[in-house]
Amino acid sequence: MQVTYPRSDQPNRRRVVERIGEYKIGKTIGKGNFAVVRLAKHSISNTKVAVKIVNRSRLDGESVLKIDREIRILKTLTHPHIIKLYEVIRTDQYIFIVTEYAGHGEVFEMLMEKGRVSEAEARRLFHQTTAAVAYCHSHCIVHRDLKAENLLLDAHNDVKLIDFGFSNFQQPQSLLSTWCGSPPYAAPELLLGKEYDGMKADVWSLGVILYVLVTGGFPFPSHSLDKLKRAVLAGQLKIPYWVSVECSDLIRKMLTFHPGKRYSVENVIQHRWFVAEQSTKMQQLIRESMNSGLYPDTPSSPRLNPTVMLFMQQHTKWTEERVIDEVKKKNFESSVFATYELLCDKVREALDEAADVCAQPRRGSRGSIVSGKVNVDIQPSTPTISAHHLAKLSLSTNADGDSDKSDTSDADDASSPGCSWAQRHAVQLSTVVGGEQMPAFGNRAEVRRHTLCAADPTLPLDTLLLAQQIPAGSPLAAAAAAHAAAAAALVAHSAANPFANTAIPTNLLALNHLPVYTCNRILPLPSCMLCHLLHLP
Repeated sequence: MQVTYPRSDQPNRRRVVERIGEYKIGKTIGKGNFAVVRLAKHSISNTKVAVKIVNRSRLDGESVLKIDREIRILKTLTHPHIIKLYEVIRTDQYIFIVTEYAGHGEVFEMLMEKGRVSEAEARRLFHQTTAAVAYCHSHCIVHRDLKAENLLLDAHNDVKLIDFGFSNFQQPQSLLSTWCGSPPYAAPELLLGKEYDGMKADVWSLGVILYVLVTGGFPFPSHSLDKLKRAVLAGQLKIPYWVSVECSDLIRKMLTFHPGKRYSVENVIQHRWFVAEQSTKMQQLIRESMNSGLYPDTPSSPRLNPTVMLFMQQHTKWTEERVIDEVKKKNFESSVFATYELLCDKVREALDEAADVCAQPRRGSRGSIVSGKVNVDIQPSTPTISAHHLAKLSLSTNADGDSDKSDTSDADDASSPGCSWAQRHAVQLSTVVGGEQMPAFGNRAEVRRHTLCAADPTLPLDTLLLAQQIPAGSPLAAAAAAHAAAAAALVAHSAANPFANTAIPTNLLALNHLPVYTCNRILPLPSCMLCHLLHLP
């Protein structure tokens, strides 16, 4: 792997990495004991990433194991609220760990700048954090350093859990003994130096995080480790009055001194404060996070993104066979796999943004004093019939009897027999509702998809309306005309002789062709469709 350093006239000046592989290294955004985190940009995808640069010369044996374990764990985790690993680059002097970049800073910095957040916002952030921790626990991974400083916010103000340096694998019914983490977030069993359940210790840290979010302070404030121990052992937990009863109850159950009585992650996600105002998407994410370890991904050939594959073939030097091979192996130490993942994430983000734009309701013309417009609905809602309902009735939305085809254009609709029938008779397809004529299809773009609710006003059966839609010259037309004339004669005769008992004759020619209607509503249909329904030539 090629590493580029900036040119300098001073030979003794400490060299700073300027470029590594496909990444152009930028400013420093974080520092640690033996590593520095710098902002970088991927040259092919033009995506910002965070590069953790570890100096091998400053590592001892234990630190090397810690770095390797962090890398191994990050390779295992794939969660929307856990920082994503893209690539690992190893040289003789450095180890470069490339992850996604969350540019809105730490949750701790946000609290220091703005103070505590509302319970609604705290619940949103806590949902995401708990989902990430539940995902780790389902894979038998404990974080052991949960704190507000290790929660980053991305461009959408969503949580990204980072820093898995103290993480470890823990099997069920086993205990850990290594003391690690930050004292203000450490569970009592860690402060006492006892063996502990890492998952219950993570729940304690989650309780401290929730307390910090809703209060802006720590549950056990102290200036020394000894005072912190005494406060924790004494159970001096005070929750401010502005915190709701439900939230206070959850905090107390997470900050229970005895780990056996302390809430687990399963208990947390079922608490009434946690489930309140929880979106369907978050419910699904939490459910998947809890069960992901029970159903591990089976090794199979991944479905490659054709858009990304085409782009990589056109803009990179790698062959299609190599890209497929590196992606199948999930080779995190290959720039090919990293490029593919970065491009996939970029395409996915663009699609999500487009979906969000389409999902936003369009603002109508509501009127205002400035515009002088009146709040009038330009297009009133009208009762319509859906295509699948027509299919159940052996009907269709075109004369050929085809099923619903929403891809047809307006030009196709204009040339359909139904429209030509309407043009010949100069009649707009309509329904009569409450004595008023309303267009059945208010929007031509929706002529193929209609809905008629059962709650709509019923339409009376109109014999004359039916007769108008029967082709002239057919036996059925003659029968309908005779039937209408007989009905009119009966009305006139009944008016003249109110006590006479007369009935409409039923032996008219071709009257048996008339269908028997048991419904109390009718919609006008084109003549060609009516002939098809009544089996007329």
